Amino acid sequence: MIKVANESLRMAKNAPKLSTRIAKLKATKEKVAQLKQLINQYPFLSLPNLRTFENDIITIEKEIHRDQQLAVKQKKPRASAKTQHAGHKGILTNLQANQSRMAMFRANADVIDGIKWLAALDSRTCLACGALDGMIWQPNQLRQIKSPPLHKDCRCVLIPYIDIGEGGTRSAEAENFDQMAQEKYEANPKQTKSWSKLSEATRRKHRYAAIKAYKNSGKEPYKRLKSGTTFEQYLRGRSQEFQRLWFIQEGIYDQYWEQWINRRMTLAEIASAKASRR
Repeated sequence: MIKVANESLRMAKNAPKLSTRIAKLKATKEKVAQLKQLINQYPFLSLPNLRTFENDIITIEKEIHRDQQLAVKQKKPRASAKTQHAGHKGILTNLQANQSRMAMFRANADVIDGIKWLAALDSRTCLACGALDGMIWQPNQLRQIKSPPLHKDCRCVLIPYIDIGEGGTRSAEAENFDQMAQEKYEANPKQTKSWSKLSEATRRKHRYAAIKAYKNSGKEPYKRLKSGTTFEQYLRGRSQEFQRLWFIQEGIYDQYWEQWINRRMTLAEIASAKASRR
């Protein structure tokens, strides 16, 4: 038993893997405990190495604890990089998709009338994207085109524009489902976190639930508008409360609400004014 304990102790000191050292140290401690029990049963036995075993175990435990802390510190940068990569995955996907479209536009510049910026017609579209929605660049202006994404979670795309009048439609959000989801969440007394503290994925889950409940009530959550409708026209067509909440969400209510509601500024002018204030 002493020989086995010695071998485990040796591996606990010298094994290259931290997990192996921890396992062997555990085995050593078990053997020492058995030896102590043996001495208690047979007092006439003499084991002079027992105290040395115990001292070595304490020393190795300290070394393992130090190495564990060091391993955690070494892993943190890699974990941070992984998190950063996950956070940028969506923006990289959008960027690659739009770069592929730009290559297609260049190859077909002789058969299209322009390149059009398309944003989503819903309450989550930001000021910068909404201001660009519907903007058209001529094929010879490719170098001037701003390419999405403008920010993390940007959903904007560039599409080929062909002048065929007002044919076609595009989808638009019928209600402010983000607001509906927030109100339902905050009305639940069991919720402990504030809405602003929830992750984007969790808020999206509640949003989808609000859309589903709206649809189950017999209403259509999305409506069709003319394809030429811009985000600004969509926003102007919504209720004043919807517009007010959107301005608050974008952090521009105090500075620009009066100019907007009185039609003294367009979204593009507000976006430009906001950018110049930075």
